[in-house]
Amino acid sequence: MNKLKHYITEIRKNWKNRNWWEDRFIHYVIESYYKKKPNRGIYVMGEDWDNLIILDACRYDMFEKEIRNWEIDGRLEYRISRGTCTVEFLFENFSNGYFRDIVYVTANPFVSIYLKENFYKIIPVWDFGWNEKLNTVPPDATYDATLNTILKYNKKKKDILSTLCNLINLLLD
Repeated sequence: MNKLKHYITEIRKNWKNRNWWEDRFIHYVIESYYKKKPNRGIYVMGEDWDNLIILDACRYDMFEKEIRNWEIDGRLEYRISRGTCTVEFLFENFSNGYFRDIVYVTANPFVSIYLKENFYKIIPVWDFGWNEKLNTVPPDATYDATLNTILKYNKKKKDILSTLCNLINLLLD
């Protein structure tokens, strides 16, 4: 009965708040779906990497074409993700553990909402880098935060897991 009372109070308080409804939808519908669905993508924690940069919502073929214009050490490799959206990717790769060697730089609040206890440190660029005019976190804010994090936490075994949303836009500028 207390749960029902809590739900009713929450609905009354937030019924006009679209963000609240989206969060509830993600939490109760999408999250439970992804926890039950088998996934054939790679498990990023099973891969050998020192710095992992995840290009959230960036097509591999477009990035591959653009990256040819840059002189960057390393190799670009294609992988099938354990997730077709950010929430699924996070649950599939990080919900079952504490990753004490990872500093996660992100422009996406889902990392802080769902996995705030799973990493050594989360750098929430969405919290301090939001641009009201653009109504998003611009790529350069995430880029700058990532560089600062690399300098500050350069002794971590797995230095930076960085979600660079729309990095392709930064590369094209």
